[in-house]
Amino acid sequence: MKCFKLAVPSSRQVPSSHQADWQTRDDRQRAHHSQKGASCEGTSLDSLDFLVRTHIDSETLDHARLIASGWDVPVHSVLLSLGWIPVADYVNRLAAILGVQSAFRSGEAPADNVVQIDATAVVPSEVARIVTWQTRKGHVVELMSLLRPQFVRDTCRQQRVRAAASKLYRAAPLYSAAGKFPLWLMSAMVGLTGLFLGAAIIDPPLAYFMIAFIAAIPFAFIVCQRLVVLVAYAKKPLPCLVQKLLPISMADLPVYSVLIPLYDEADIFPDLIDALIRLDYPAAKLDVILILEDIDLATRKAAEAAELPGFIRIVTVPDLAPRTKPKALNYALTFARGAFITVFDAEDIPDPGQLRQALSVFANYPEVDCLQARLNIYNRNENWLTQQFAMEYTALFDGLLPALERLGVPFPLGGTSNHFRRSALEGTSAWDAYNVTEDADLGIRMQRMGYKTGTLASTTWEEAPATLVNWLPQRTRWLKGWMQTYMVHMRQPFKLWRELGTWQFLGFQCLTLGFLLSALLHPFLYVIVAIELASPAPFISGSSLAERILWYIASFNLFAGFLASALLAVLATWRRGWDIPALLVVSMPAYWLLSSLAAYRALWQLFTAPFHWEKTRHKARVC
Repeated sequence: MKCFKLAVPSSRQVPSSHQADWQTRDDRQRAHHSQKGASCEGTSLDSLDFLVRTHIDSETLDHARLIASGWDVPVHSVLLSLGWIPVADYVNRLAAILGVQSAFRSGEAPADNVVQIDATAVVPSEVARIVTWQTRKGHVVELMSLLRPQFVRDTCRQQRVRAAASKLYRAAPLYSAAGKFPLWLMSAMVGLTGLFLGAAIIDPPLAYFMIAFIAAIPFAFIVCQRLVVLVAYAKKPLPCLVQKLLPISMADLPVYSVLIPLYDEADIFPDLIDALIRLDYPAAKLDVILILEDIDLATRKAAEAAELPGFIRIVTVPDLAPRTKPKALNYALTFARGAFITVFDAEDIPDPGQLRQALSVFANYPEVDCLQARLNIYNRNENWLTQQFAMEYTALFDGLLPALERLGVPFPLGGTSNHFRRSALEGTSAWDAYNVTEDADLGIRMQRMGYKTGTLASTTWEEAPATLVNWLPQRTRWLKGWMQTYMVHMRQPFKLWRELGTWQFLGFQCLTLGFLLSALLHPFLYVIVAIELASPAPFISGSSLAERILWYIASFNLFAGFLASALLAVLATWRRGWDIPALLVVSMPAYWLLSSLAAYRALWQLFTAPFHWEKTRHKARVC
């Protein structure tokens, strides 16, 4: 069943190539003249004179025409995006001129026999043409606007949300966490567990050696990785993409959609609107979608009470399992207008010029499909936990990810400030609604499917959890999502190897498996080293060469690992102009032990509540 009919211009279609992601003003003018028919019937509507005296004055309309000429957008887009005329007033007036119904007058979703037309998607003359066409077919026509999608009929909303929940699983079940865990990996986990238990009963020293070996080797991989990153970062600031600011005129900027999922965020709603208003981008080409949940009455109430700029609209997601951020993003993507897509979180403060900078990189590097901006912490000095979080984020986004990009190793995306060509995002079937760390999964999947990701030297500031009660659920969700991501992509390891190649496959193992095992086995490394230090001849008391080598590896991991991580964090924060107390650096192992606690909590949830999304609480910023 068709839910509704939309008037969608060709410029909103997903481009089939990178060159079509946006067009210059000359390109659009040539296309317009090539499509222009002999009849000019209805074009007088485009002057918008029918709004004068009833809704705006002639001076305002003239001003809007001047801005529209500079931005190369329809005049009505300027009026609506700048809030000079409410969407409801515009649609109602156009409906009255054309003699059809308006969703804003009826105030409810339409009957099944009504054909809906998006009156704000195209110029009025095109709306008139579609209305005439539908009327001649005998349909009842109603004008609405996806700028205010609350009037979309319920049956269509349900269809959209079901499609959003199953989007990736239907298109490529191999890549979705909704499927079963790989049998070979589950068998290996059960086999290793049985082996350890058997060894512990039959030969405890052998079991001790096996645990020490399993704990030491993953650490060795991640330590070597950190040393390579440290050397690369110390030699030259990253990222490796030369981010020249290619001048792009206002007229040639494409529509950019900003998706912001919100759940239980009523307290920080004013801060969010303030950050969005600061974005340096033409309002008529900025498509900001606040994604709310049907059941989140507090945030919906806050949104209704707020005076939203004309370029911000609200999409409400019907309640359907799984109740996750990626499902909400998939749902909102169907309403997005932009050829480029980015995601921000509710508490984010992005650099005002971030969208333009991302477009500049996309223009310079047509082979790049996705960019990850740097993330950092605005409340880093609140306490020890936020300081550790800030050091970790700075080392990760300023140092590690750009280094992995330079080395050609697949890297996970952050949960916010990823910028996509829409063609690439749609080509990967977007986000996996069943993966609770959808960003990490999407980054790996894009690179598996031949899309190129890069890093962007622009910062988005976030809030770090200031209490363990808030930090632990967030870190648990992240680690559970990393476990899901690893198990999904290792369903068919030889297929993954063929798609990535040997170098990238090994890099994926080192980064993902090494990170997870190091978090799980980190406490055991301390226990092993403590036992050895308490012995009369530490690290050399083994009866075999293999045991001695193992203890040397363990001690190397402990000291070189700490040194590499500490120096990377200190160097990255120093390049941001921060002074890091020595005590904060020395106490990093205590922070890593907290991560190990979260890792075991994540492992438990992986089997008991794999799709449960633990909400991170945010608070309003203090000026």
